[in-house]
Amino acid sequence: MRYIVFLLLAFSLIACSNSENPKNNEQESNIKTASEAQEQEVAANFRNVEVRITGGKIEMVGEAKGKNIDFFYEMKQGKAVVKKESRIPFDTEEGWKKFTIQQDITEDMKENEDPVVIITAYGKTSSGEKVNPNYIPVDLSYR
Repeated sequence: MRYIVFLLLAFSLIACSNSENPKNNEQESNIKTASEAQEQEVAANFRNVEVRITGGKIEMVGEAKGKNIDFFYEMKQGKAVVKKESRIPFDTEEGWKKFTIQQDITEDMKENEDPVVIITAYGKTSSGEKVNPNYIPVDLSYR
């Protein structure tokens, strides 16, 4: 008799734990759909990016394409900020946009114990959120 009561109790607990709550599933579905829609509305892509050191300058050229987004870049060397956040200028408004970024190599940059400058190029939503950051290292000791 004890075993039967124990088995009935165990079966009822298992049955209760396996039932799905349709209300929670619907909420999860709505959350996923909203975040997927937001991801589809905002995109930032870079291609054909080239970085050169010429004439005492760092020069980065490439193309960017985005949807509902502005493009920015910043440069850091170790913990030092070489270039604060700046908007990337574009030649055209549709499709892939060509851009060129130039930065003079200063004495402070040459003397920094970390010879690598990191250029971070990214898109930015209207709310200020960074999208698809791209980190491009530039080794100043290799010239």
